[in-house]
Amino acid sequence: MSFDCFSVEVAELVVDQLSDDVPSLRNVALVCHELLPRARFHLFIHIGVRNKEQMNALPEFLREKPHICPLVRCVTISTTDDELHSFTIFERVPVPLLTRLPNLRRWKVTNHALDFKGQHWLSLSQSTIASLHKYAARIGHLSINTLSFSGCVDLVRFVSAFSGLHTLVCEEINVKGHGTATALAATYQRSAPQCRLARLFIRRDVSEAAVVALLEISKCSLQELALHVTREQADSMKLLALGGQLSKLDTLTLSMPVEGRKLAFTQAISRIASFFKLLSDAGTEGTLEACKQLEQVLLAFPRHALKFSLAGGGRQSRSFKEDLKNSKLRDCFPTLWPLGQVKVELPSKVFITIDRLRLQQQQISRAQDRVMTVLCKR
Repeated sequence: MSFDCFSVEVAELVVDQLSDDVPSLRNVALVCHELLPRARFHLFIHIGVRNKEQMNALPEFLREKPHICPLVRCVTISTTDDELHSFTIFERVPVPLLTRLPNLRRWKVTNHALDFKGQHWLSLSQSTIASLHKYAARIGHLSINTLSFSGCVDLVRFVSAFSGLHTLVCEEINVKGHGTATALAATYQRSAPQCRLARLFIRRDVSEAAVVALLEISKCSLQELALHVTREQADSMKLLALGGQLSKLDTLTLSMPVEGRKLAFTQAISRIASFFKLLSDAGTEGTLEACKQLEQVLLAFPRHALKFSLAGGGRQSRSFKEDLKNSKLRDCFPTLWPLGQVKVELPSKVFITIDRLRLQQQQISRAQDRVMTVLCKR
């Protein structure tokens, strides 16, 4: 079987399936000149900088490879345990990346080296913030992961430095100190009018102070909110007050971990229903009324979703799973449930999904190996 039996279009589709397999993409780029542009596209659409040595080598690399610059859409800046004080990479602004990559739109900052509880607290200098504001205006999507900020003001200043930002994803974000009420109010008042943030995704382990700060500056512009709500956040008076101020919000996705017991489940629903303060006070009796009130909250939004992550396993989870089979949730959410807009993640279901994904990956891998053999014979 020869490579000539494939059209370039079909072969490029095969290369697209290898988008997450860097070694195979490199092999394709080396053995087939016709597929080099497609392989190069996937190799450089997302690049990572993991240490100061790579950061320092970037300017020369981009000068020598100008054809690569238009391909890059996303950059990830991350730390590593292999380098002492690697966290200082976050305190520098990689101007060559921000100025020489015309199609760069996504920026990710993630911490792989430091203790999440905070051995080092991020507080960028005024010159660094000014450089970000000057050079990062084209960044529309920002993702920050496992970062510890010295205070809420530092978090707000960092996010606000990306003046063109429309989407923010946060996970494992901590702040050391909240700051004085006067300083916070001044920061919010200064940042909110300039904020263009339309989509905010708050994932697990984001501190309440960080959530409050981000909602304070985006409450007049936010159109979509996905929120991982803990018990502490659901009981927060600050978040409760902010819930009714999201004037432009039209898409709401709520995710909250609950125990595998019916009482804890409905109590959690009651807390999150009162969280947005868009309805009368819900009781904490664990009744169906709390569920129905939460359903009315979600139905007020044009687009909505509700996801429950069942914590742990064992008898309680299995018991709750049996309740699910008996359509108890259909009674709790009579409108949302038939539409498939209520999702419950159970541990056993997750494991089944993972096994299926592994099987599919093995099947895809075998198919790719056959195609790679054809390509290499050319």
